[in-house]
Amino acid sequence: MSDKNITIFANMLINKPKRFNHLKDSFYSFKDISDNWLVNIRGDLRDEVISFLRQELGDKMTSFELLDDNRPGGGWFKNATDMLDKAKYDYVLLWNEDHINMVSQDIYPRIINEMKKNDVDYLMYSWWLSGEYRKNFEVEGLKKHEYIDTIYLTKQLWKKQLKKGYDKYIISMVGIYKKDFLLKMIDKEIGKWPLGITTNI
Repeated sequence: MSDKNITIFANMLINKPKRFNHLKDSFYSFKDISDNWLVNIRGDLRDEVISFLRQELGDKMTSFELLDDNRPGGGWFKNATDMLDKAKYDYVLLWNEDHINMVSQDIYPRIINEMKKNDVDYLMYSWWLSGEYRKNFEVEGLKKHEYIDTIYLTKQLWKKQLKKGYDKYIISMVGIYKKDFLLKMIDKEIGKWPLGITTNI
C-alpha cells in the first residue's frame, strides 16, 4: 500500500530559462512525496518543461493544455477547476516553482494524516517572513500537534489579530489545501472582475 496521500497541482507560466532552472531545483527538493501530479504549463518553455517532468514522473503526471488565461468562465480559476477534477487525494499542494522544500520528504504523509485528523482546510508551507506571518495565529485556542499546529479561525479571532496590527493575509498561494476548500475558494473567484479593473475603480 502506498504512503502517498497528497496531489501536486502546478499551473505555471514558464517563459525564461532562469524560471525553468528554479523549477528544476524546486522539483528535486520534493519530487517523491506524491504519485499524482496535475501539471498545466504555459509560456515559451512549455514543451521543454513538460518533457522534463514527463521524463522524471512518467505516468504519475497528468498533463493539461489549458493555455488561455482569458478563457470564458474565469481563466486561471476555470482551468484550475478542470485540473482538480483529476485530483486523486483529498489534499492538494499548490506548487510554485521558486520555493524549495527544506524538510525530509518522508514527513509529508504524517503531516497530511495530521491535517486529516484535525480537519484542516489550509496549511502554509513557505513565505513565513522570518516568523512574522506565524504571529497572526498565536492566539488563544491554538493547538500544538506532533507535526503541525491548528486553530479554528473565526471572524472574531481574526478581528482581534487585526487590532493588534497583524495585517498579513490569511491564505497564501503557497499552501496545502483540502481539495473541497480550494474548490470553494476558486468558485467564489470565478466571474469576479480582474484586479487591474477593480483597482482602478
